[in-house]
Amino acid sequence: MAYHSGYGAHGSKHRARAAPDPPPLFDDTSGGYSSQPGGYPATGADVAFSVNHLLGDPMANVAMAYGSSIASHGKDMVHKELHRFVSVSKLKYFFAVDTAYVAKKLGLLVFPYTHQNWEVQYSRDAPLPPRQDLNAPDLYIPSSPRRCWACVQAQRWCGW
Repeated sequence: MAYHSGYGAHGSKHRARAAPDPPPLFDDTSGGYSSQPGGYPATGADVAFSVNHLLGDPMANVAMAYGSSIASHGKDMVHKELHRFVSVSKLKYFFAVDTAYVAKKLGLLVFPYTHQNWEVQYSRDAPLPPRQDLNAPDLYIPSSPRRCWACVQAQRWCGW
């Protein structure tokens, strides 16, 4: 195959030689991926992820055990730090509501002038839970719009 060189000696003919491919630096151990540019799998290649192959690998087992221990340690830390600032039992008090309470409380929000007694009722030294007292503070109704907004945003994000 002859061609004219655009640079250098005009009129001289050169033969194009195919240079031998250099040896690969590493062996291909990907298992299902071809050596196509960009690292994409070849069309028609079996690229199914083999869980049994992963579980049989000792390094993967060590990595999974290490990751699991880190996750459980992080969970314990968050749990401990959360209880330092907010007690879950105290938080449960503010969400102890039922459907009748929510309906009455929403009615109270819409028509506040119909309600006469605004005092929180107590049983011994502790206030009654919201389910039993309409005037008890709750976090269910104030947090409902935030949960609704989060659900709508998730739907928009997922494209439902």
